[in-house]
Amino acid sequence: MPGVLHVRIVAPLEARLERIQETRKINAGDAQKLAGEREKASANYLKRFYNVDWADPLNYHLLINTDKWELEAAVQLIVQAVSLLPVA
Repeated sequence: MPGVLHVRIVAPLEARLERIQETRKINAGDAQKLAGEREKASANYLKRFYNVDWADPLNYHLLINTDKWELEAAVQLIVQAVSLLPVA
């Protein structure tokens, strides 16, 4: 779609589980279950409504590994990318 920036945020499983545990105040097992449920929901949504493989990097304009970028830096990358989108 013109004027839309498709961004995928990724991180190693260990980093994602730590963040989930910290933000949700849950144990490792519950964090792993929640992460799995989120991934499955994302995959199903994109397959059902757009018939795309959510894990295919070619479906995204920008892929950010938040294990390599601090949150604020990742936000700035996205903001800058949006500002550079061609006007439709």
